Amino acid sequence: MSAGYDHNLPTEGGNKQDRISFRAKNTYQATDKLSLSASMNIAMTNNASNLGSTYPYLFNGKNMYPYAQLADENGNTLPVYMTLRKSFVDQAQDAGLLNWEYSPIDNLGHETITTKQNDYTLLGGAQYQLTSWLNLDIKYQYEKLIGKTNTLYDDDSFYARDMINDFTQVDDAGNLTYPLPKGGIAQFSNEEMISHQGRVQANFNKSWSENRHQVTAIAGWEIKSVRNSTASNQFYGYNPSKGQVSYALDYTNDYQLYGRDFLTGRISDYAYISGTTDHFLSIFANASYTYLNRYSLSGSIRKDEANLFGVDANQKGTPLWSVGAAWNVDEEQFYHITWLPKLKLRTTFGYQGNISRYASAYTTATYSISDLTGLPTANIETGPNPNLRWERSRMINLAIDFGLKHNYLFGNIEYYNKKMTDLMGSAPLDPTIMGTYQASGTATFNGNVAEMKGDGFDVNLGSQILAGVFKWTSSFQYSYVKSVISKYLMPVSTMANTYMGAVFINPVVGNPVYSVYSYKWDGLNPENGNPKGYLNGEISEDYQGIINGTSLEQAVYNGSFQPVSFGAFRNAFSYKDLSFSFNISYKMGYYFRKSSIDYSSLLNRWSGNGDYQNRWINPGDEQHTDIPSFVYPAQPYRDQFYANSEELVFKADHIRLEDLSVSYNFKMKNSPINKLKVYLYANNLGTIWVSNPQKIDPYYPNNVARAGRTVALGLNVTF
Repeated sequence: MSAGYDHNLPTEGGNKQDRISFRAKNTYQATDKLSLSASMNIAMTNNASNLGSTYPYLFNGKNMYPYAQLADENGNTLPVYMTLRKSFVDQAQDAGLLNWEYSPIDNLGHETITTKQNDYTLLGGAQYQLTSWLNLDIKYQYEKLIGKTNTLYDDDSFYARDMINDFTQVDDAGNLTYPLPKGGIAQFSNEEMISHQGRVQANFNKSWSENRHQVTAIAGWEIKSVRNSTASNQFYGYNPSKGQVSYALDYTNDYQLYGRDFLTGRISDYAYISGTTDHFLSIFANASYTYLNRYSLSGSIRKDEANLFGVDANQKGTPLWSVGAAWNVDEEQFYHITWLPKLKLRTTFGYQGNISRYASAYTTATYSISDLTGLPTANIETGPNPNLRWERSRMINLAIDFGLKHNYLFGNIEYYNKKMTDLMGSAPLDPTIMGTYQASGTATFNGNVAEMKGDGFDVNLGSQILAGVFKWTSSFQYSYVKSVISKYLMPVSTMANTYMGAVFINPVVGNPVYSVYSYKWDGLNPENGNPKGYLNGEISEDYQGIINGTSLEQAVYNGSFQPVSFGAFRNAFSYKDLSFSFNISYKMGYYFRKSSIDYSSLLNRWSGNGDYQNRWINPGDEQHTDIPSFVYPAQPYRDQFYANSEELVFKADHIRLEDLSVSYNFKMKNSPINKLKVYLYANNLGTIWVSNPQKIDPYYPNNVARAGRTVALGLNVTF
C-alpha cells in the first residue's frame, strides 16, 4: 500500500492545487497452480483559481495599450479600458447601469473556478498454471472518472456586470429593465468516464533436448469499452449565500444590446450535453523459436477492430503481422573475441496499424436544439466512406547489440526503414452531399489520402566507468530520422502564402509533413527602412504582389519544423549512500520562426513586441538592424511579408540541462523505519547552448515568459 498528498501553490495569487492518491495491491496464492491478484488506485484532485477572466489581461500584457496602469503611484487600483472607451462607460453609469469599469486587480477574487476530479481504478486478475510450460492469465480493469467544474462570477465581477449591462433595456422614458437579472452567474459542468477492459492470454514456454530447442509464445484476446459523458449549464441571478438562481429568463427572443443601435443578442442558456462511446477489440499471438541459444526466429500477428467502422458490428479490422530473426554471434564455437564478449545481430519486418478518431466509414452527426426554431436538429459531421481503411505502416529493422568486457561500453545500433500508406486526412466530399465545412467553405471528410516514407537509426550507448565504492555510470542516446511525404492524392496549392505563418501540416511531396517555408529576404531599404523581398526574381517592395504572386517554387524552404536528430547524455554518480545524477538533452537539424513587431497588430490590438525599440529609424540603421521602420497608417501586407520572411527563421539546434537530482539514504538502526531517503530534484533548468544568434530558447520562441524551473525536496520512508 502507498499513499500520497501533493499541495501546490502556483505563482498566480489565490490559486492552489491539491492531490490525494492511494494505491493498494494484493496477491493471493490460492493453490499451487492458481494465484489471484487485486489492486486499487484512487486519485483525487482539487484545483482552485481566483483569476477567472482576469487572467488573459494580466498575463498577456503585450496586448494592453502602452500607457495602461493597473495602479497609481499610491497603490490605488485603476481601471483598464480594453473593450469599452471611458466616455461610453461614464455615460452608461450616469444612465443607471451597473459600473462598467474593468479593474484587473479589483476583479481578483470575484471570479473563481474550482475543479474536482476523482479517478477510481480497480484491477483484478487470475493466473492458472495448466502445465509446467503453459499458463493462463486473465485480467479485468474497471475505471471510473468523475469530474466537476464550477465557475462562479459574483455580482461584483466584471463578467457578470458586463453581461447584465449588455442586455439592459431602456424605454423612451429612460426606465431600465433587466432581461438578464442582477446577481452573479454560475456555470456548472459535470463529466464522467467509465472504462471496462478485459484481457485473456495464454503463455507458453518450453525447452527440450537439454535446452537445444526453446519455444516461447503468447496468444490472447483483449477488449475495451470507454463511455464519456458531459453535461453543463449556466444560471443567472445567482445568490451564493442563499443558493438561489433566476429561472424566468427568455432564451428565445433577441434583445437590443445597450449602446449598439443595430446589434441584437440572445441570452444563452449554455446548456450542453454530449456523450461518446468507443469500443476496441484485438486478437493477438506471437511466438519465437531459439536453437542452441544462437539462432532465433520470431513472428507475431494481431487483428485490431474499432467501432469507428461501426458501433454495433465491425467486420473491418485489419490484420497486422511481423517476422524477425536474431543471431547470437558470441555463442558460436568459432567466436573468441575476449574484449567483445557480447555480439548479437537481429532484424525484423512487419506491419503496424493506426486509426484516426476523427474518421468513420459511416455517416456521423451531432444533435442539438436550433436557436432559431427551438426544434431538434442534426448536423452531419462526416459523410459515408465505405472505403475507409486503417493506416498501415511497414517497418524494416536491422540492429546490432554489443558489449565490451567489464561493461566498459555496451549498447546497440539500430537502423530502420518505414513506409506508411493509407494515411488519413481531409478530402473533398461529393458536392451533392453535405459534409464538414471548414473555414474555406469546402465540404470535406476524413479519408485515406497520403503516403509517407522515412528511415533513420538509433544509437544507445552505456558505460560502467567506475564500479568501486565510488560508482559512475554514463549513457548516451542519439537518434536520426528523416521522413517525407511520398504521395498525396489531393490537389494542393502552388502558391507560397498557403504554407506560411503557423506551422500546420504542409502536404508537399518530397518534404517533411511539418516544414518551414518563408519569403526570400533582401534586407531593408536604406532610404525608408522598408523590408525588401523578391517578385518574379526582382527586388521588390510590392508586398501584396509578393504575397499573392510568389509560387511555392520561388519561396525558401528552410527545413523541418521537427528535430531531425536528437538524444540525451546522462551521468549518475554514487558514493556509499550519496547519489547524484544529471541529464543533458539535445535536438538538432530543425528550424523555428521568431515573432517580431507587427505594426498592424500594434495599432489595432495593442499587441507589441520588444523588437520595436530596435527598429529602423534613420538612414544607416539598416547596417545594424533588420527590423522595418514604423509606418502610419499600418500596411498589413508589409507586416505579413516581414513576419513570414526568411529573416525571422532560425535554426533551433540547442543543448539543454533537463534535470538533476541528489539523494541520500540514511541508515536506520534500532528503529521501526526500514529506509529513509532524502532527495532533491530539479528540472526544466534551461539551455546550455543555442545555435541562433539571438539566444532564443526554441521551446519558447514567442512566449512572454519561459516556463519556470521546478525544484522538489522530498522524503521517502519505508517501514
